[in-house]
Amino acid sequence: DILQPGDVILELENQSISNDGTFYVGFQERLSFVYLIQLKFPGQKVHLKVWRDKMKEVSVEVALQHLAPLVPITVQDTMQSWFLYGGMLFVPLTVSYLQEWGSKWLHDAPVDLVMLQKEGMKKHAEEQIVILSKCYPSRRTAGYSLLNERRVESVQGQAVKNIREMYALIQELEKTEDYIHLSLSCVGSDMVAAIATSTAKDVNEEVMKVY
Repeated sequence: DILQPGDVILELENQSISNDGTFYVGFQERLSFVYLIQLKFPGQKVHLKVWRDKMKEVSVEVALQHLAPLVPITVQDTMQSWFLYGGMLFVPLTVSYLQEWGSKWLHDAPVDLVMLQKEGMKKHAEEQIVILSKCYPSRRTAGYSLLNERRVESVQGQAVKNIREMYALIQELEKTEDYIHLSLSCVGSDMVAAIATSTAKDVNEEVMKVY
């Protein structure tokens, strides 16, 4: 048997797990259940007892596997990927990028990006967080500077998987679309930026001459 959505963990490695995810280790001392998992190596199994469907106890074994962080800690032997389109600079999010905010980047960098670094895990090997790093000032990008440091959720309604696929998609859309619409993650609700394909290259040239 395997873990299923909705399962309530009752025991892990013969330790009773409380509602707050901790187990008893001594007088007035408790540890997170994660500690029991961290004692194992990838490939090893953990034994659990769960409450399933609000009606029965089930024993399961789960093989552990390494989960790659959504925001890579280090990027070695690889050139930083980026591209400029319509005066907007897009880059993949990395810890090195967040460290540009200085030694206190955990507090000073944008909160939503820091949370992705802390909690995000890849769903597939090629997944990347792509952000609009900077919208360079120009007549055609006026008003978009407030969207700096935002995650790009989708392009023309298609979810962004990584920067390579995003770039390829924009190149294809440029052939047929008058505007390319980017959905950007913002607190409360997403915001949309529209880039005119007819002027995107001109804006790029203007920005690169100035900056």
